[in-house]
Amino acid sequence: MASLLFCTWIADVTCALFLSVHLSFTRSITLPRTHLLAHTLTPARVHSLYLLTRSHPHPIAHALDRRYDDNHIQIDGSTDLAFTEDVAARFEAYGWHVQTVATGDSADVSALRDAVSAAQGATDRPSLIKVQTTIGYGAAKQGTHDVHGAPIGAADIAKIKGEWGFDPASSFYVDPEVAAVFAECRAVGKKSYAAWSAMFARCDPSTLLALTALSLTLSVVL
Repeated sequence: MASLLFCTWIADVTCALFLSVHLSFTRSITLPRTHLLAHTLTPARVHSLYLLTRSHPHPIAHALDRRYDDNHIQIDGSTDLAFTEDVAARFEAYGWHVQTVATGDSADVSALRDAVSAAQGATDRPSLIKVQTTIGYGAAKQGTHDVHGAPIGAADIAKIKGEWGFDPASSFYVDPEVAAVFAECRAVGKKSYAAWSAMFARCDPSTLLALTALSLTLSVVL
């Protein structure tokens, strides 16, 4: 266990160092908001983010948005078994823009939308949104570590689908309205990617070579 935790810490901190080096090489590049989603913020992950943002006051580091799914569950049970700190207070102490959304289970996502909008407006610093949710919401074993990695079963899946207005017998169904929204996102993404590629092509070749070498090294280490 100790070896596993140490390897996890090394991986998280190494990723933070990679981002730090990347930011050093790309000070002339303007990045869009970078969204990171985590279901747990372990001490190693918290420390890696601290290393990144404290060592990089550059505006690119301010473009980080971290979403923290605070469901209080880890593989062995409650997160309280090994992790009891106030994550929001820690990131506030780091100088991050911090918000908490207590209605993560609600079908009304207006509070989350408002939080994301406020985070995107905080251009002078990175942001953290702590969203309080129930893991496996709607399942018979919701809120327990039993739904963390184990299958909940076909009967329970059918029940959940029915409660949310879906056909219990249908699998991998995508509502046409949802598909239309993602089709629009795809068009916007293609346009943004073309603009990014054009800007990235103007980078100094030596910078690109250094980043490629570092990426290959990290892929071997991790």
